[in-house]
Amino acid sequence: MKITMEMLLAAWKMRQEEGTEETKLLREHCAVPGMEIRNLRLFRAADAIEKRPVQHTLFLVREEELSCFLDRTDGKDYAVFILSGGCEETESGNTHTEENCLPGADQNFALFRNAGDLAGLLEKTQEIYIALLSWDREMAEGVYKAEKETSFFSLGREFLSENYAIIDFDMNVVYATELYSRTHPLENGRLNTETFQMLITHKKFHDVASLTSPFYYLIDEQDVLCYCANIFVDRQYIARLVMELPAGMEKLSPGMEELFSVYAAHVQDMFRYGKLVPRKHQNDQLHNLCRQMLQGDAPDPDVEEKTIAKYGWKMADDYLVVVIRFFPEKGWDVQLKTTLPYLAVQLEQQWLGSCAVRSESEIMLILNCGIGLKDASSGGRGTGTAYRILLQQMAYFVRDNVCQAGVSPVFHSFAELEQGAWAAREALRIGMVQSPQLWYHLFDEIRLPYFLQQIQSGLPESMLVHPAVCILEKYDKVHGTELSRTLKAFLESGMNMTRAAENLYIHRTTFCRRMDHIRKLTGLELEDPDTVLTLQLSYRIRKNVKEQ
Repeated sequence: MKITMEMLLAAWKMRQEEGTEETKLLREHCAVPGMEIRNLRLFRAADAIEKRPVQHTLFLVREEELSCFLDRTDGKDYAVFILSGGCEETESGNTHTEENCLPGADQNFALFRNAGDLAGLLEKTQEIYIALLSWDREMAEGVYKAEKETSFFSLGREFLSENYAIIDFDMNVVYATELYSRTHPLENGRLNTETFQMLITHKKFHDVASLTSPFYYLIDEQDVLCYCANIFVDRQYIARLVMELPAGMEKLSPGMEELFSVYAAHVQDMFRYGKLVPRKHQNDQLHNLCRQMLQGDAPDPDVEEKTIAKYGWKMADDYLVVVIRFFPEKGWDVQLKTTLPYLAVQLEQQWLGSCAVRSESEIMLILNCGIGLKDASSGGRGTGTAYRILLQQMAYFVRDNVCQAGVSPVFHSFAELEQGAWAAREALRIGMVQSPQLWYHLFDEIRLPYFLQQIQSGLPESMLVHPAVCILEKYDKVHGTELSRTLKAFLESGMNMTRAAENLYIHRTTFCRRMDHIRKLTGLELEDPDTVLTLQLSYRIRKNVKEQ
């Protein structure tokens, strides 16, 4: 641990405020910020010392011997603690000495007032210096032992404000001091929904998630200034250390910032070395298995069955997949890194028997219908009460979080998870084109468009459309008739001539004559189901091409 003069002074002030120090710090000046202190030395004018390098040394000097000390030293890479016996404070709060011989503005020094001797100041300084080293060593040992996480996290209270907390990316409060817990309402160990919604509506909250150095963050609505450090593991944002400043304080002292950084580094090590993982994390066995299968790398079926059995799932259960895709505003890309983890946990808490797997821009919610949606498969298309409630709740969720969702059909084996995810993504892709105003899109409602797109993905339209359709279109163009439109109306009316004639606003006899003409031109046998289906698909393909 690198101990600087600023750190020593910050620790001294804490003890002075606690009333445990008789020595009073009156004035300080750090001309060389961050200079490391490695040695503590008393200066005695009577000692015969030669001029020599004094780098990384903190000298303790009596005020009356200060001029002698400055004459005997060269170089500026050192610090001085000056013990004054006759220093007084003016009405303005400044201090002065009888000889007014404080070091220059290019030197590190601090002025103390104490009725005791220089040895007492040295003893107190050594005590703080050793306490800082012990603090660092105890935290380092805590990282490797990690027997009690709470005991480790509470070590920060020795040199930090009591009002701090560690909050992971799911908005779980991993640790909070007593004061922080009293002033912040929690819900099941997490920041409450109101606080979360307040934070994620601000762009700056998401922007700071990428910062690798400590930073100040003002919560405007609460008028609370915080000093924060993001915790990263493998360059991924995983948690944040947050310390609230007392009301009216605009900035921490440099030394307190350094102490905060030391503590934050040890907290990061706790996560980095696997001694601590966030609650409800994405790396348990079920999440890893689902992620692996969604990537097309399915393990052995026995492994799958044993893994999901730990969570009460069975291979033959009914499942449903919902893909939720977020569309951040320009410049809000970091929002997904901070928001998706929280929302994934929200989804899992809202629907029992679910597993929410995150990627960079979406959440894939795998739902075991046997646990969280017991009647989802009833009625063929999922018309049960639980299914309808799912869709209603999903509509609220995507509306509130500015996203859209695609819902797969119910499938009857966990082994079909990858295919279920594909169906959900296709539902979202096609649905966003056909009905972009909707919050969610069901594969059951875009099945036919999906069929048509798959059919058209190989051969050109001219080869896919039934020849009879082409014949009628050409005939109509030459003779100004409507035979192709007549055949289309016949197919769309369920081959009911009366209904088709009404839809075209013509007499039934006229319609019958047209149908006879169509049969003579094309030789169609409309009693054949395959022919009827091919004709229906042909007209759908024609429509798709025109719309495109």
